[in-house]
Amino acid sequence: MIKNLPFFSRHVFATLALTFALFSANNTVVAQCGPSPFNEGGTVNPAVNTWNTVNVGSGTYLNVNVNSGNIYSFRYGSSALLGYEWDMTLSTTSASILYNNSLTPTKNPYTGGLCNVNARPSSTDWYADFSGVLRVNTKSWNGACNNYVPGQGSASLQYKACPPAADPGPGINQWNVDVFATTDLSIPNPAARFGYYTQAGLNFNTAPSWGGSGNSPSQTAGWVGCEVPLDMFVVRGRRQGFNCDRYVVNVVNANDAIEIFINGTSIYSAPCCINSNIVVGDPNGYVLNANDVVEVRFNAVCAGDVAEVTLTAQSVVPINGGVIGGVANNADICENTPIGFFTNVTPGSGGSTGFNNGGVISYSWEISTDNGVTFVPVLGVTTPDWNSPTLVPPGATYIIRRRSTDKCGNTDVSNAIVVNGRPTPNGSLSPVTQNICPGTIGTITLNLSPGTGPFNIQYTDGVSNFSRTGKNNGDTLQVAPLVTSNYLLTSIQDIYGCVRTSGFNGGAQVIVNPSISLSSVNSTSVLCNGGNTGSITITASGGTSPLEYSIDGGSNYSPSNVFTGLTSGFYNVTVRDGFGCITTWSSNPVFISEPTDVIHTTTTTDASCANVF
Repeated sequence: MIKNLPFFSRHVFATLALTFALFSANNTVVAQCGPSPFNEGGTVNPAVNTWNTVNVGSGTYLNVNVNSGNIYSFRYGSSALLGYEWDMTLSTTSASILYNNSLTPTKNPYTGGLCNVNARPSSTDWYADFSGVLRVNTKSWNGACNNYVPGQGSASLQYKACPPAADPGPGINQWNVDVFATTDLSIPNPAARFGYYTQAGLNFNTAPSWGGSGNSPSQTAGWVGCEVPLDMFVVRGRRQGFNCDRYVVNVVNANDAIEIFINGTSIYSAPCCINSNIVVGDPNGYVLNANDVVEVRFNAVCAGDVAEVTLTAQSVVPINGGVIGGVANNADICENTPIGFFTNVTPGSGGSTGFNNGGVISYSWEISTDNGVTFVPVLGVTTPDWNSPTLVPPGATYIIRRRSTDKCGNTDVSNAIVVNGRPTPNGSLSPVTQNICPGTIGTITLNLSPGTGPFNIQYTDGVSNFSRTGKNNGDTLQVAPLVTSNYLLTSIQDIYGCVRTSGFNGGAQVIVNPSISLSSVNSTSVLCNGGNTGSITITASGGTSPLEYSIDGGSNYSPSNVFTGLTSGFYNVTVRDGFGCITTWSSNPVFISEPTDVIHTTTTTDASCANVF
């Protein structure tokens, strides 16, 4: 058996040596004799898929019109003179087209070919990569190349053409098996395809289809394409559509060289021959799904010409959904605020990912708005972490989790994170308006809803800004404006940190009433001691009409600003306006005086006798 044949480049129209050597396992030389000098067969146009025959003599050639893209087959149908063998060389007008360089003719074994190390290259199958004239040269061999040999009759040269079959592609849930006119496992010219057939089942096995050596793949039921010789070709089986699982690959039998690929990457290759069941590639197997392509190639070079490869499904470890974080569980999310950034604390793991061709974990995110009864996938988010723009309505509870899925669809979820929607707080100040007397304090009530207290608030009177902490709905603010002022909320923050800085429900106006101007207090004294002729006259303006006056510290008021019939004493003057604002005389108390009481003194002298009248 010839193995590891040397590779020769072909340049069709270049001048090449007429002969070259191929070596068998025992280094026996098998050579092409090269071009012949005489045209005996003329020029022919091969029929498609039908063998034609022409007689040619030793030392002659036949011109064959060829078209690029067809496979041409040539073989001798009669034996040479005893002691001689027919020798076939393909050439252009002068240059040999060398055998077995993968792009040019592959000898077949109809009349011996390469299987017998002493046999001549006496047949071939050739894929034309140009259109023009091909010469089939015939000579006689008896240890040397001969042209005319006395007594040597004509050779019966058979020939035909066949268009290659189209690429069937990988089989879906079956093996599509195609055969090529080359012995090179690299299949250097994929268009040189004899044809193909299909094989059902998970495992690849050519023996039941065409039986191996001595038979041709084109004998298989359902074969599509050209006739295939009994040897000197490459078989390729391709399959996809696997139930996703981990498969251990075994080669049960392989004659000759074999190579196995997964998705175009070689996982195993070996020369002839394998006759015992061996695990190939990764002993832990390969993960295959519906899209993965397994490809088996082997060449048929004068041996058993069979191959059997099995794929045995194995289980994979469970998948783990990992852990997410970044957002605290039971976090409070303020209205119109995105939930935030979920981090990948622990990636998803396990499943098919720990095995060859097992792929990677794919991620998706899910949200439940019904307390975990149902989860809805978040479209377009496939990263292990997620900066969520989701807004949670006030009063709603959302549950977020991440799903990890392996190549085979095995899936698991991470921990769930609960978030609660909180409203943006709002509020107003009341009453809407109120009046106060100058220098007094106004009371403003805080109406804080929605939101959850205690609150931190900020407010302004248009000139100054104020802040208060720990306030609840219904609490009050004490204000003492010097002039009429409008009080407005500028910020509310509730216990969850939710903040409002605009769009408040309303403010409060505190109106400072006009001041009472108490300009003078004039009094007159009592004329006689103990009398009641004293008076007080109060001069005041401003305030809110009408003004009332009091000289007893506000116990009693009179619409008159003149008080008469007063006795001597101290009086406290106040003025009250129509709103109730009171102004006190700064020089209180006012004193009304009276004259000192008149004291009559009487002196009595007793009468004396001397002076008695």
